[in-house]
Amino acid sequence: GVKDVKLEKLILATWVRRFRDLSCLPDTRGFLHKPGELFRRTPETESLIDVEPFVNGGWDHSASRELLEILGVQSTPTGPEKIIQRLIALSQSDRPPLEEVDKWYRRLDKLADSCSTEDLDKIIGAFRSHRLILSHKNEWMAINSVFISSNEEDVPDAEVIRHSINNLSLWRKIGVAERPTVELALEWLKDLTSSEKVVEGDLKRVRGVLGRHPKQVWDELGHWLNLEGEWVPVKDLAYCLTMQTLIAWKNLHPEVKGKRLISRTFQLK
Repeated sequence: GVKDVKLEKLILATWVRRFRDLSCLPDTRGFLHKPGELFRRTPETESLIDVEPFVNGGWDHSASRELLEILGVQSTPTGPEKIIQRLIALSQSDRPPLEEVDKWYRRLDKLADSCSTEDLDKIIGAFRSHRLILSHKNEWMAINSVFISSNEEDVPDAEVIRHSINNLSLWRKIGVAERPTVELALEWLKDLTSSEKVVEGDLKRVRGVLGRHPKQVWDELGHWLNLEGEWVPVKDLAYCLTMQTLIAWKNLHPEVKGKRLISRTFQLK
């Protein structure tokens, strides 16, 4: 009676422990793994395909589900870290494979649909710490420097998410703005580090905002671009370069370029 049940549980526990520590289950490519290293294919784990090893399809069916669970095969995602690592690696390339990048965005989008608040915070944190959004101009952008759609009238040269993936719910969840506005452009300019060079990928956008809204930038932010492409306080600027001077300013000494404005296009008087 009771003794037989206890003995059966002990035998089962011993058997389970033994097989949990053995590389006894094949993955989808036929390589053997410990059960706890593998995933079952479920709606929740779809986003991890090609990221984590999955149990071979010959084992992954309803009849063996209970056995796989007892052995420790996983059926829920472990977190977004590995997908994020893939995107960070791709962001180091100037010419990343677009289909590959889109694949990981879609996987992350699926994961974000059902992940915990903690995992969503990890995703948001990664996109805030790294330039992980590939724009329609194939530039890697940060959350606050790219948009879902464009508004050329107010903010020219704004970077937008590529059409192939701009419908993902991921972007709104992590805080990408719908459209560029003057207010958002000014907020973005506020985040630029004073007296440091603007990142090459952002220079065109900065110049576009300065050309369209010079007085607001000058009055509200008190900063401007010098000829070195540095975001400097206006009090540090001494001269204005105009078209009439016809100076080949690119050959000027860096210290001199740091004290001039870019062109008369941006003059305020």
